[in-house]
Amino acid sequence: NTCSDAVSNTYVQFLDPNTKDLAVALTHLNEYVIVGLQSDIDGTLDRWTKIVLQSCQGHPRYQVMKDHIMDAFKVNGDHRYKDTMQSVGGENSLEVASLSSLSSPLAVETFDKDLQRMIHEFIAGDIVIYQRAIELYDEQRGWV
Repeated sequence: NTCSDAVSNTYVQFLDPNTKDLAVALTHLNEYVIVGLQSDIDGTLDRWTKIVLQSCQGHPRYQVMKDHIMDAFKVNGDHRYKDTMQSVGGENSLEVASLSSLSSPLAVETFDKDLQRMIHEFIAGDIVIYQRAIELYDEQRGWV
């Protein structure tokens, strides 16, 4: 309760840091975000690479960008982006990443009713953002 502004609708705050308005956040999501999913990281990286390479062709430093992207991301079936994660994240980051796995938090239903209500209030806008992001991920398939 004492720091609810910090945890309330984090995605909404990220997409609209000034007013924290859900409608503005959705507009920003629709207009400015290439959606990616951790559950489809290879597809996300492939899509992002293709979109950037197609949409930035007129940029004066296009060849430099292309060289860096082709170096860092998946090229010809070789998952080089994992090497990049290691060098960016520090010497042991790849090893740690390969040993860790995502886990689900405790089911909200196991908490008492007041805490459940508070959590639902804190994430109501984020649920709308997430659902739209899933829709956009499917819609953006046609971009490449």
